[in-house]
Amino acid sequence: MNKCTLLIISLLFSQTCFGVSIQDISKKDPAYSAIEQSITKGFLPLDNTLSFRPQEPIRRKELAVILNQVYSDIARSDTSLSANDFQQIKDISQRYAPSFQKFETSLDDIQKQNDIIQENHISLNHDVSKLTDSLTTEIATLKKERKWLYTIVGITSFLSIIK
Repeated sequence: MNKCTLLIISLLFSQTCFGVSIQDISKKDPAYSAIEQSITKGFLPLDNTLSFRPQEPIRRKELAVILNQVYSDIARSDTSLSANDFQQIKDISQRYAPSFQKFETSLDDIQKQNDIIQENHISLNHDVSKLTDSLTTEIATLKKERKWLYTIVGITSFLSIIK
């Protein structure tokens, strides 16, 4: 393996930090040492539960920080990458670009669905408010009609007693 491949592997897979055992990666995992080195070098941190969370995606902001740290580390060690190294990075990027695009598309779809749900929620709240107002008006009308009905029944009863 060349420097570039090791660099990419160490960026993507890291597990322990300064001798601390990683909670969610087995020491038997083939990527364990690369993950451990990445954490030790400060490229990828563990969370507060000492978990690496290998299935969690890396966001662009996080990747920028990692790449900056790697670049600084390379600059300090006077190690340079060859044209082949850069080509391999480009190949890896192109290989995984569709996955990232699919992920972004899925997130966009989820956001659109969320927006639709929020619009429906607002519409339903409006409909409930209108129904509540309508029922309140109907109840008030029925109470008035009941009052008149009792009055008529009372007058009719009184007149039948008088006769």
